[in-house]
Amino acid sequence: MLAEVLGNMNTKFSNNADPFYEKVHTYVLNPKAITMEELYGGTDKLTLEWRDGLMATTVRVCVQVTHLSYRPLS
Repeated sequence: MLAEVLGNMNTKFSNNADPFYEKVHTYVLNPKAITMEELYGGTDKLTLEWRDGLMATTVRVCVQVTHLSYRPLS
């Protein structure tokens, strides 16, 4: 619901020069379709190495994006 409201605000205020109202980008994950380890990450039982899950990978990709539409407020 929050993403929908923020998206509507972007549409409503897109004519303004206010950089606060940016387009909302969403990523949908179905946690019922994957295991907890696949979602959050976990250690490999054989080598004891950590493997990132989908959530960590998605957050890492979102933080590293440098496109203008994804730019942070500054």
